[in-house]
Amino acid sequence: MPLVLPWERRRLLKYRDDLVFKPYLTYRVNPKLYAVLLYRWIIKGKCPFLRENRICGIHREKPLSCKIFPLLIGLDDNTLRVSMACKVISRNPEEYQGDPFKVFPNEYPYALKTFMILKIIDKIAQTNNWRREIIVNPIEGTYIDIDELIEVKDLLKEIENRIKTLLNEGIRENEY
Repeated sequence: MPLVLPWERRRLLKYRDDLVFKPYLTYRVNPKLYAVLLYRWIIKGKCPFLRENRICGIHREKPLSCKIFPLLIGLDDNTLRVSMACKVISRNPEEYQGDPFKVFPNEYPYALKTFMILKIIDKIAQTNNWRREIIVNPIEGTYIDIDELIEVKDLLKEIENRIKTLLNEGIRENEY
């Protein structure tokens, strides 16, 4: 069940309107209003965009959680982890240890982008005294996408530029 940002959710729903998403990481703006930062994408069986030849049908448009896999960001402690759910990793875990910047050069920039989005929006939420909550079971209230409260377009451009600079300078995960 990948976690997707609200704008990714909307983009995926343009391809297929039968997809199911549930609010997951939210900020309580007031007692009855929740701003959703991450949705849990409920997939039963295989991904609906996986073609018969095992190629992603929306490769350029897939969500960050797909682009960073097998890397995961621990929402509880903001650590970068490697998923043992990946069959390649689980067969040879020792081959994938070390600096993720070197071990996962294709996935790392997207993981860095995801981390930066989460951290910056967390800071904005703290400034506004919004309480961060992970929704496991549905809670009564109104849910809106976080980008209805925060302008993210410029934020995402700024993050992209910062990542390019960091990667060009050879900055590693523990240095940003």
